[in-house]
Amino acid sequence: MVHKAVICLFTNFISPLTFATSKTIKKSRVMKYRELGKNGLKISALGLGCMGMSHGYGAAADKKEMIGLIHQAIEQGITFFDTAEVYGPYTNEELVGEALEPYRKDVVIATKCGIQMIDGKQVVIGKPEVIRSSIEGSLRRLRTDHVDLYYLHRVDPNVPIEEVAETMKELKQEGKILHWGLSEAGVQTIRRAHQVYPLTAIQSEYSMWWREPEKELLPTLEELGIGFVPFSPLGKGNEMPYICVHKEKKVRKMKKLVIFDLDGTLLNTIADLAQSTNHALAALGYPTHEEQEYNFMVGNGINKLFERALPEGEKTEENVLRIRKEFVPYYDQHNADKSRPYPGITELLTELQTKGVQLAVASNKYQAATEKLIAHYFPTIRFIAVFGQREGVNVKPDPTVVYDILKIAKTAKEDVLYVGDSGVDMQTAIHANITSCGVTWGFRPRAELETFHPDCIVDKAEEIIESVLKD
Repeated sequence: MVHKAVICLFTNFISPLTFATSKTIKKSRVMKYRELGKNGLKISALGLGCMGMSHGYGAAADKKEMIGLIHQAIEQGITFFDTAEVYGPYTNEELVGEALEPYRKDVVIATKCGIQMIDGKQVVIGKPEVIRSSIEGSLRRLRTDHVDLYYLHRVDPNVPIEEVAETMKELKQEGKILHWGLSEAGVQTIRRAHQVYPLTAIQSEYSMWWREPEKELLPTLEELGIGFVPFSPLGKGNEMPYICVHKEKKVRKMKKLVIFDLDGTLLNTIADLAQSTNHALAALGYPTHEEQEYNFMVGNGINKLFERALPEGEKTEENVLRIRKEFVPYYDQHNADKSRPYPGITELLTELQTKGVQLAVASNKYQAATEKLIAHYFPTIRFIAVFGQREGVNVKPDPTVVYDILKIAKTAKEDVLYVGDSGVDMQTAIHANITSCGVTWGFRPRAELETFHPDCIVDKAEEIIESVLKD
């Protein structure tokens, strides 16, 4: 079924044609034009996502060439262009602003706020004052007095979405934005936001490889009259014959030891983590969160998870310990209710074991739960070490856990591969000076992995065997 909510696809490729010379856009005979949502925003059916021109795929491309590419897109009838302040950061907006300035009255610019780079890490911040600061910077870099479509890039679990909607409403009244949207938001969050101030669009991943939006998201958008902007419609490169992001870093040597992260890499544990955290929050009278929001709370140990889940003004050490006291016994009973290995993981581990490769786990989950889950789901796999969060040992991205595994394995660093789904995992590998492999099936977006330039990024478990561990 093709849902009516599917309005526009973003592509990162435009076939080469002669550069545009006219500063007035003529409607293409081939391109179709649509209204995005029901608030009067008219766009080309195909949009151009500009992130990869200066962010996420290695070194930034030549600026002059990218401006020419944007002009080619205009010549072919594309009027819808997407960027974000975190791309670069900032440089992608500057590029898009310079390229579109001569055509400004004829194009639609979408940009995003809510993710900022702090100390080299992507941090989700959706506070009203941060949104206001972000729009001023975006207007300046984009060389315009208004943004046509302004997204919250990711939902901040610590800021009620109603506050974000009110802020967007004020920005619209001030003439700084014309429409607003959310990126990667859950359906209940969308409903709450839409009730305060109508949304024009939702941006989320959707492709032949990722059909999850068809279950709840697309029917909800049809019901509410909100447009849908799919990103990565080509499946994040699944159509390409390469899996390494940086060709000069391709891994050729057969590794002797593979260290895996647990949550988001071997096991999809987010449903049980969310359920158990919500149980603890509710038991103490705190508001709960949608499951999808927990993707950006996990990764740094459960104490940090609880801190992120607590509302502003309640993030004290005492409250974290109170949440932990409720969480641990409940999670110990329910940590395997919905958690499951990702597709192909059991087969991958079995094949690596058959090839004589040593296997280990390095997790920020507390030790008892880490051991229990590994024993439950992988009873036939012989791991030389299964390490979770241990008392007196710093959590990842501190490399101590890797060094402890290396001592047991008696393996040189050049013979080790570290596999994980988050920026924390990529940083761990960098700090330990070992080869890194990012996986896209976990909790965090591909863009977060790309920020740390892993040696390879894979989309399927078997690609680790086929491409990363080949001689």
